[in-house]
Amino acid sequence: MGWQRSSRARTTGGVRACGVLAACLLAAHAHAGQSNAPEPAQDPSIVVTGKTRAAEKVIETFVTQVMDAQEGQYARFVDPVCPEVIGLSPQVAQAMQARIREVAAETAVPRPKKAKCQANILVMFVADADTFMKYMRGRYRMFFSDLGDGDRATAFQPGSIRAWRQLVLRDDVGAMGLVKSARSAPENPPVYETPTRTVAVNAVVIMDKRSASGKSVRQLADYAAFRAFTGARPPANGKVALDSILSLFDPQVTPSPAALTASDRGLIASLYTMRGNMAEGDAGQQAASIARRMAAAKARAEAEIAARP
Repeated sequence: MGWQRSSRARTTGGVRACGVLAACLLAAHAHAGQSNAPEPAQDPSIVVTGKTRAAEKVIETFVTQVMDAQEGQYARFVDPVCPEVIGLSPQVAQAMQARIREVAAETAVPRPKKAKCQANILVMFVADADTFMKYMRGRYRMFFSDLGDGDRATAFQPGSIRAWRQLVLRDDVGAMGLVKSARSAPENPPVYETPTRTVAVNAVVIMDKRSASGKSVRQLADYAAFRAFTGARPPANGKVALDSILSLFDPQVTPSPAALTASDRGLIASLYTMRGNMAEGDAGQQAASIARRMAAAKARAEAEIAARP
């Protein structure tokens, strides 16, 4: 089984879109086009106030705290996402996959038209993530060679939870190339015909079964979905700026988040509804756009609550 790839994509720069999944499946069994519509105008029903501006600043801090830009942009999937869960009972795995698809449907993440699809998001539950990754790194190291420097560092960082995505640069006609890496450079770099976007082509989330013990299907699925869809990760130091499912495994946060928070949902939806020039803009512009959208949605929700009899 390989990763899903756009049928019109012309791969360049050595992109191995099926590599990571193939390696993970082998180890697991051995060991256990976006629209070019213009950016939507601000909702006229939302009056921008000092309170709204302050909320935008806090939200923008959250966005930049948990997300890293690659090639100057925040990456997202443009092809339909298809999750597969490995390492749990079939019943639980199917429930998790259904929940991840549900989150995608609720937050504008592209979804396949048919129920049967080729996995491009892999969620794995293993006995020990450090031991598993040590095995992977030693025997299947070549499958990590296409990762950008940031995702490679995340994949190899010790811990009970690992998550990374393979990212590429892609233009509107499907030409693709790897994100820049200090370890490698393509011999024949691609020539792009239109402005490029940083795009996620697959994602892997690995969790220790011990760390996952006691967590609900909804909690684990929402955590995996948030990390896969956005590339977000818990900050190395300090707490997350806003309530977030990213705090699920933080022992200092009690009670643990029961599901995606409003901030999490807002971030996913705002990332995936960017259009036109903003989708091709730089990370600073994108972070500000996401913050504006999230603040507007928050203000709208508060206004609706206030209007209730």
